[in-house]
Amino acid sequence: MKFILNTTITPHFCALFSEQNELMQIRMWEQNKKDGDEVFAFFADYIKDDTTLTFLGGVAGPGGFSSLRVASGVLTACSIKYNLPIHSVLAETWLAEITDTDFLMPSFGKNVWFVHNGTKTLQSVFDFKGVDSVDVRFLQPKQQQKIMAEPQPLYRFSSSDVLQLLLLLEANQPQAVFVPAYAVPPVS
Repeated sequence: MKFILNTTITPHFCALFSEQNELMQIRMWEQNKKDGDEVFAFFADYIKDDTTLTFLGGVAGPGGFSSLRVASGVLTACSIKYNLPIHSVLAETWLAEITDTDFLMPSFGKNVWFVHNGTKTLQSVFDFKGVDSVDVRFLQPKQQQKIMAEPQPLYRFSSSDVLQLLLLLEANQPQAVFVPAYAVPPVS
């Protein structure tokens, strides 16, 4: 079984694939504070003691400190248990594959990540006030309201979007550890 985890872009999710890349199980949630609980419940329901994972992958960020810490802890523990390397990909690489428009990704405070032709820059959310040509569905409604009067529904990942993430993860060189790309560097 192949296990992948996204705690970067809402809705967050974890998924299991067969060796033939068929989506077997997926759990999605919108409350970032539930990352640990949701992943634990997924493992309790679908990854039993006799389950063998053959692949590990996760979205490395940019994202929130707590959410990426959950991903790092889960993927590292699985890496040790199953003696597997960890594949990772940045959110903008994956999202650029599943949408053909410029888009915004969450950051902190008054900033958002603007992705244009695969290039990511940090900009003020207010730079986009009234702009219709950029996809805001990866932002939480609270951030969207700074741009437009009527927030759009959050983007809903389809099974093909989740499969695209798996394929990107498989194509990337694995690492011994999961290296998070925090939206704001953690305090050292």
